[in-house]
Amino acid sequence: MLVDPVSELGQKFKGLLSERPFYVFPDHETNVLRRAFRNVLEKGGKEDYLIFARNIQDFFAGAALHPFDDRVRRVLMLLDECAHEDEAHQLSYFATKTGLSESRLAHLFKEETGIPLKSYIVLHKLRKAYDYIFDGDNLTTAALKSGFGSPSHFAYTNKLMTGMSATGILKNSEFLKAD
Repeated sequence: MLVDPVSELGQKFKGLLSERPFYVFPDHETNVLRRAFRNVLEKGGKEDYLIFARNIQDFFAGAALHPFDDRVRRVLMLLDECAHEDEAHQLSYFATKTGLSESRLAHLFKEETGIPLKSYIVLHKLRKAYDYIFDGDNLTTAALKSGFGSPSHFAYTNKLMTGMSATGILKNSEFLKAD
């Protein structure tokens, strides 16, 4: 499961980890999650994935969120709305839009989210490429439309960030597009 680290769910996961590399859910809190996950493994149907995803969200429903600085929220909003032109993936673009210097914005974003802004932009492009793939584009078209300079750059980045090739992910995985 890939979770956007600045999403609500990502923030809640990060809160649980609290500087630890892993978290073990107490048995009494996870019976429903385990059953849902077992159904995903055994049946693997779309409805089973949806139930599991809902159970994960319900599990974290009560966790407190850290509100991001308005300028960080602006960057996240701009990324959500971006048309994937080259300038929309540049640190200078976001610095101009937020009224901060590039270095101050990069520092603020990392401080607020725990992730370097440049890395988050790459993650955003990767997610967008998969959105295009799920909508029917081939890997090459999706890579270029999402802002990668070449299909090979997309392939390299995908392998680096997910540990799998894009074609391997598409062949061997079930996906749900959740917003």
